[in-house]
Amino acid sequence: MVSTTLRRWHELPADHRRWIVINALLITAVVNLAINGFLAWMSVRGHTNVPIWGLPGPGKTNVVTDTVGTFFFLPLFTCVMCTTSVWAQVRSGRLPRLEAAIPRQLARRGRVRRGAVLGASTAAILAPLFIVIIAAAGLASVSATGFVLYKMALGVLLGLVVTPLIAIMAMADGAPAM
Repeated sequence: MVSTTLRRWHELPADHRRWIVINALLITAVVNLAINGFLAWMSVRGHTNVPIWGLPGPGKTNVVTDTVGTFFFLPLFTCVMCTTSVWAQVRSGRLPRLEAAIPRQLARRGRVRRGAVLGASTAAILAPLFIVIIAAAGLASVSATGFVLYKMALGVLLGLVVTPLIAIMAMADGAPAM
């Protein structure tokens, strides 16, 4: 799998690889670090601990529902912003359209629809795995600081996975669908 991924990476034109490294990896990591840290901090201000489980609601942050929400909303918002940026670069001629086929379910869709599909898919894949891991850990709560640091790391790591994929799909918009 790693060799296939590396081979596909090297098959991308240099302009596209450079855009992905600078924008989809580096800039997105900084943005996700700041946004997720700020949102997590705002949601737990004045709290000393954050429960692992609980019902969501105003002033009722918990690790599980917040994480599952991140699994959905981070790909959704990233898709809207990243796709907009890529399309602008392609329209201006600074980045050529990528001649690559993308899955038919994601091809030629609007930014929001594609983001919603990616967010739902990400949540459907990662949420059960996360819930099993967190249940096995047997934690009742985490410190507010620990929660903020966790959310910052989660945002960066999830962004590093989904943003390059989103960028490649946006670069290939208009290419034949698989």
